[in-house]
Amino acid sequence: MFAGISPRYDLLNRVLSFGVDRSWRRRAVEAVLDGNRSGRGSPGAARVLDLCCGTGDLSIALAREGVRVTGADFCHEMLVIGRAKVAEISPPAGVGMTEADALRLPFPDATFEGATVAFGVRNLQDLDAGLAEILRVLKPGGRLAVLEFGRPRGAVVGSLYSFYLNLFVPIAGRLMSGSREAYDWLSSSIQAFPDQSAFPSRLVRAGFTDVRSENLTFGIAALYVARKAGGVGSARRDASGPEGEVGTPAQPLAAIGSPRRPKTPPHIVRYADWRAPLAIRFATHTHVVHARSRTAWISVATV
Repeated sequence: MFAGISPRYDLLNRVLSFGVDRSWRRRAVEAVLDGNRSGRGSPGAARVLDLCCGTGDLSIALAREGVRVTGADFCHEMLVIGRAKVAEISPPAGVGMTEADALRLPFPDATFEGATVAFGVRNLQDLDAGLAEILRVLKPGGRLAVLEFGRPRGAVVGSLYSFYLNLFVPIAGRLMSGSREAYDWLSSSIQAFPDQSAFPSRLVRAGFTDVRSENLTFGIAALYVARKAGGVGSARRDASGPEGEVGTPAQPLAAIGSPRRPKTPPHIVRYADWRAPLAIRFATHTHVVHARSRTAWISVATV
């Protein structure tokens, strides 16, 4: 399915997102690389895994910031196009691409300082096993940034998005790519994937900590940022942090920055879950989710 649409994959991304996907990827780069930048090609440059890299747009954007990038994808045809794009970059970018199964990554434990996945986690056959593999190959303190389609709320935006997703995307994708299956799958997989209120708890259940989410473009897409426990910034305040935040780090990640202060007092809603209590704060224009994993209660899910 993915091999069949690979020649027009980049064009379809631009057209179907009206070009907004580029700004979403830039936001993911900012999130995962904060504090991990260094000179291009330097021996000490941070290593970042771009999983489900496709044709390499996010891998190239990461490499342009001076880090060493390993792009991994199971689709050989996508990687062929990605390698050709990398070869055209001047000066050469530090990007290597490898064919790999996201559920059995061919890397040792604690290899990467950061990891990204752009619009790929919903395609994993086993979401929890995939998240566990990402956690395994991250170094302690390493960041994960996940871009994924969301489900906008609100009568007007929600209705427009439903029309776009269920009618426009399948028809336009079919006409441009010649593949009915791929873009019918796109619509159904987005609707089946955990939305902005549910996916953060899956990250916590997999063993990640300091989980945050940010809506992009009215919630059409969402950026999730999390960290593997340990390393720099692992020290924590007491569980009852300021304004009721749970597990706020003593040295908070600057990837998304401090939670935005709404003009009106935030409403705190506590989500009762025996595995991973969350405090969810809703702010103006965007919402940020803070999560603290209770290591005594959680084991990495493999099923």
